[in-house]
Amino acid sequence: MKKRHIIMLLIGIPLALLAGGSLVTNQTPDKLLMSKPGGPGIVDQREYLQKHEADLVAAIKRMNPKITSVQFDWSTVETGDIGNGTPQGGGKVIVVYGEFNHIKGSQFSLQMSLDKDKMPDLKTISAPNDFGVVKGKGWSYFE
Repeated sequence: MKKRHIIMLLIGIPLALLAGGSLVTNQTPDKLLMSKPGGPGIVDQREYLQKHEADLVAAIKRMNPKITSVQFDWSTVETGDIGNGTPQGGGKVIVVYGEFNHIKGSQFSLQMSLDKDKMPDLKTISAPNDFGVVKGKGWSYFE
């Protein structure tokens, strides 16, 4: 009985590793849309967000009325995939980070879906993390 289990493990583990390895190698990332030929690049997406900065600020102020000013760090704009538990994933998003109320150590991030033209969809603005402030070695919510 024990020999059978050991043999099954010796055969099963390599097969599982081979199957998992083939799944990983078959995934073809979009290179975060930065070098996709024929589509907008990260620079175009960043310029679009900068052009609509007032809309982004208004969305943040709706999420937290105590925030009176927003300082975006435009060098942090990045795109990526969101997951939903399926192999094809939940879609593409763009994220920008920044600070608020001129508070040193304050942090926020805004996330939006990308539309079919790979440009930010301003109707999908969300804050995937709470607005917070780094204090010492910790972090506290801004309320």
